Amino acid sequence: MPDALFKTPSGQFLSGADLYKGSQILAADWTTVLQVALPPEKQAARATLLLHAQEAKLQVTPDHRVVLGNGHLVAAAELKVGDEVMVGEQVPTKLTSIEFVPGPETVLKIAFQPDMPVAVFSPPACIHSHGHKLQEIRRAGKHCRRKGRKMTVQADSWSIPDTAPGYYSD
Repeated sequence: MPDALFKTPSGQFLSGADLYKGSQILAADWTTVLQVALPPEKQAARATLLLHAQEAKLQVTPDHRVVLGNGHLVAAAELKVGDEVMVGEQVPTKLTSIEFVPGPETVLKIAFQPDMPVAVFSPPACIHSHGHKLQEIRRAGKHCRRKGRKMTVQADSWSIPDTAPGYYSD
């Protein structure tokens, strides 16, 4: 999927959409550096499968190769709930669900050199926040102008008040 994340040798994460020919990512063994062999191609998929293995999830096309717990490769369409797939730090984990997601869906065709398994991360879910509301600052000058009075301020009378040490929190 274009939003799938791949770990780079520097520890950064790149989305599939940001990969290009020559991009370097880490293989699933966390030490081997792989290169994107060809420019990634956008393709339309008629449907995808959403694989769940406990907390891990991966959305793929039915013909996508998945690493089984015994190291063999199999097309995602051949998987069944209860099959063991490799997750995280090379841990065989049982598939807890497989969801059929009807398309169309835009996917990326990406080839790595050497041809080894890669760890694919899903972007984490998020909670939207609006932050702290700023309060309007009331200025004496505005008040005086509204009442038709003139306000005079001398430059040497300006000061910045001391504030107590502490932490600002949202």
